[in-house]
Amino acid sequence: MRQEPTANLTKYRVLDQLQCPKRLWLETHHPELAQPDPGTSARLASGSKVGELARTRWPNGLLVEATDFAAATAQTAEWTHTRNRPLFEGVFRHESVTVRPDALVPNGDGSVDLHEVKSSTRTKDHHHPDVAVQAWVLGGAGIPVRRAYLTHIDKQFVYPGGGDYRGLFADDELTAVVQGLAGQVPVWIEGCRRVISGAEPAVATGRHCQEPVPCPFQAHCHRDQPEFPVSLLPRGGQLIDRLRAEGYEDLRQVPVGRLDNPVHRLVHAATLSGKPYRSSEAARELATLGWPRHYLDFETLSAAIPIWPGTRPYEQVPFQWSCHTQQADGTLTHQEFLGPLTGDPYEPFAQSLIQALAVAGPVLVYNIGFERDRLKSAAERLPQHARALDGISSRLVDLLPLTRKSWYHPAMKGSWSIKAVLPTVAPELDYSALDGIADGGAAAEGIAELLDPATSAQRRAELDRQLREYCRLDTLAMARLAGHLAGIGRQEG
Repeated sequence: MRQEPTANLTKYRVLDQLQCPKRLWLETHHPELAQPDPGTSARLASGSKVGELARTRWPNGLLVEATDFAAATAQTAEWTHTRNRPLFEGVFRHESVTVRPDALVPNGDGSVDLHEVKSSTRTKDHHHPDVAVQAWVLGGAGIPVRRAYLTHIDKQFVYPGGGDYRGLFADDELTAVVQGLAGQVPVWIEGCRRVISGAEPAVATGRHCQEPVPCPFQAHCHRDQPEFPVSLLPRGGQLIDRLRAEGYEDLRQVPVGRLDNPVHRLVHAATLSGKPYRSSEAARELATLGWPRHYLDFETLSAAIPIWPGTRPYEQVPFQWSCHTQQADGTLTHQEFLGPLTGDPYEPFAQSLIQALAVAGPVLVYNIGFERDRLKSAAERLPQHARALDGISSRLVDLLPLTRKSWYHPAMKGSWSIKAVLPTVAPELDYSALDGIADGGAAAEGIAELLDPATSAQRRAELDRQLREYCRLDTLAMARLAGHLAGIGRQEG
């Protein structure tokens, strides 16, 4: 971790204040209250790898590697005397604001082109102040910026293999945008100083807790929220904002007349009564399905930097599947696949899946779009298996809309995710009891670590076990959920 003086502002603190003044204040005065989002470490690791690869575009560049802040500043100062080669992660300060630009490319006249590298696939609005703060500091430090760029991943890039990543990055010029924001930067900085020197700002929770990035202080700011906040209304959007503006924080206090959406009314009614909503509609639809029934789930790796030839950045490459097969008498059997440590996983994934689902019968999934898209991409990549994979796709049945039609428990708090539903129908199957990997994001991180050559054999064995246990629970959960929905039909019949 690079050390920087806490008395100084950094680019990140300025951006945090723009997202929420309270976040900046808490970071300054109570950093121990932070609870980073589970995916934060993975995003940082991915961003670090993207940054390393981006530097290869300028092979003669100088990387400021010193971890000590004073030493890093000294290295940067040496570069400023010549400016004869690109500089990576140099340290620049102006009016006690410190930035470390990803890449500065000299133009030969003392000016530089600034490149801010992001692992996103496009320039986003919140990237504009990011680049503007850096350009302002650089200019104040005597390093004029001729052009400013947001360097991001080009999603259309197809990896040819052999370590050839030429064309992976695209540059969006932001020079005019940055120049337009130059007058705002000092205002932002003065705002940061006022926030830091004052009392904890009174800022209500809202969309800014997640946008543009998840805030690590959400648990602290939500600590006094009611058990059923209005924010749990599914896809509530502007309605939630209006209800909050009117003083409603607890969903139970909202008049039913304010809710037009039938799903919102259902959630509201169950929350008020404390009793689950149930309907036999799903049971009737399930009764039309034949046997055996296959419950299927995929896990994928979506890497910013493609690993396998022929794949694109962030392509959802299927790497794992789990399938529970249920007979008419209730008997369950389980099959699974986890991809190889080396080589393209598409072929063994497809072959094993086709073999496992050779026996006719509906294939039940949860949120059909994900599995259907993965099957489609596999069929396009493997034309020799396209007919069989398309056949599997035609057998898919989505449990998610069936669940929405027939089951809602107040404990689900506005969510029909399988992880929200499962505790209400089969509490003995507990995702939180899983060791290490307990959600799809963690599974993707686990797959990435599994494939990393630096991962030890012992750690790989542990990841193998965790990935299999997690994926297996997903399909067992679907089988139990289908049984629960069918049981509602029997109860109402």
